[in-house]
Amino acid sequence: MLSPFCCSEERLYIIAVAVLMDLIFGDPEGLPHMVRFIGKAIERGEILARRLPVNASIQGALFATIIVAGSFTIVYAGLHLLEKLCRPAWWLASVFLIYQSLSIRCLWHEVKKTGQALRSKGLHAARRQIARIVGRDTERLDETGISRAAIETVAENMVDGVLSPFFYAVLGGPALAVAFKAISTLDSMIGYKNDAYIRFGTFGARLDDAANYIPARIAMFLIPVSALLLFRVNPLLVLFNTLIERKKHASPNSGIPEAAFAFTLGVSLSGPSWYHGKLYQREFMNTEAKAPVEPDIKRAINLFLFTSFLFILMTFACCMFCLPVVLKINNFVHE
Repeated sequence: MLSPFCCSEERLYIIAVAVLMDLIFGDPEGLPHMVRFIGKAIERGEILARRLPVNASIQGALFATIIVAGSFTIVYAGLHLLEKLCRPAWWLASVFLIYQSLSIRCLWHEVKKTGQALRSKGLHAARRQIARIVGRDTERLDETGISRAAIETVAENMVDGVLSPFFYAVLGGPALAVAFKAISTLDSMIGYKNDAYIRFGTFGARLDDAANYIPARIAMFLIPVSALLLFRVNPLLVLFNTLIERKKHASPNSGIPEAAFAFTLGVSLSGPSWYHGKLYQREFMNTEAKAPVEPDIKRAINLFLFTSFLFILMTFACCMFCLPVVLKINNFVHE
């Protein structure tokens, strides 16, 4: 079985194949996806959890813990058994689970389609397309609103759709990557600040904040590097402004890539948005910059791809550099 730390060369091969699969195949709609199974478990489990004779906060905490721990345990135990029965099948299953935890091609193509729809099919088609990937109300959005939503989505999802699952796959293999996806799915399904979930979903939302904390801060330093290499933007200015403007976002993590994208691309992001018929007032990031338009979506996609690959390559390089050292330490300990 793969060790729990990033000292297994085989794990790096498995992850590399999984990344290639994601780039080639993306997320075909007809293919069963683990997130859908986790989502079904959350839907059914919530009904049972709300019947527990404790307050909503404790119900939610117990429920989230069971979902995440259960996801990890099922995958870990299943792969452990599969490794003993048929190692090639274990190898393929490991690749498949990590592949499904990543969203590089899916996010890239969905946001790209939004730009294409806006450019060639008009506002109505662009609103339909952006509605596939954002939670806000889209019927009021104009070109600026659609462009802003697309850029914010690709910025925020770069962390929880690419950097974080890759980070946890390297750290703990398929089981930890799946556990992260369970946390992310919990947050998207019960992490709302409305009357139904303000207490029940709080623990799940805080878990998501904790899980994305390190990858988001790695992104805070990588995006300025990408800004320099891609657009010749001063990386120190991007970093400095990100440190300040990220606080305008309600999320301790999402504000980081959003602010960094705003200053790299030279556009204003965030601002007031409609969700479920209610207007939420948010401060603008990079207030003095121009409003985003359709060509900025393509630039945001390029920034997302470059930063994602930079993170992946740097992680592989660090692991390959550290691997001989870790193996020597292991050998010394066991002698």
